[in-house]
Amino acid sequence: ALLSMMGIAAPLNLAEAQRPQPQRAVAADAWELLGEQTVGFRVDSDSIVINQGEEWYRNRAFRALRFAAERNDVNLISIGIVYINGHREDIAVNKLIRRGGQLVLDLPGERSFLKQIDMKYRGNVGLSFGNDGFRLQQAVVKVFGERVQRRPEVVVDRPVVEREGW
Repeated sequence: ALLSMMGIAAPLNLAEAQRPQPQRAVAADAWELLGEQTVGFRVDSDSIVINQGEEWYRNRAFRALRFAAERNDVNLISIGIVYINGHREDIAVNKLIRRGGQLVLDLPGERSFLKQIDMKYRGNVGLSFGNDGFRLQQAVVKVFGERVQRRPEVVVDRPVVEREGW
């Protein structure tokens, strides 16, 4: 019975994986991997701690976060974001991210210098069959930050004006 259920479910999962995912028009190098976690099968909470020195943050303001699900589907329940100034923001998500899919969360305004990302989620139970037999397939969530592309400062060369009496 288990094999017949897998035979029916497999084509459905393949069809889901082939659906186009909405993409943001962002340069590939603007996304930086901040961390990843393996998701448990029950409600699970994990944190990605961005433990960097002050110098690292000078060029690391982020405008968005991208949560990507690999190996299996993930029910993302909520996200907590802690900024370097200690402010915390809790966001209820309650979305299913299909394997191979993603969820993008914009960080508007000045909320861009991240210290920690807390996730509450649940992974779907998945099975894989290989040389070792049947194995449970746990989901992995990768979190990427979209860097703010700052414009370079314009340096204006001003002529030195010499005045009498100065």
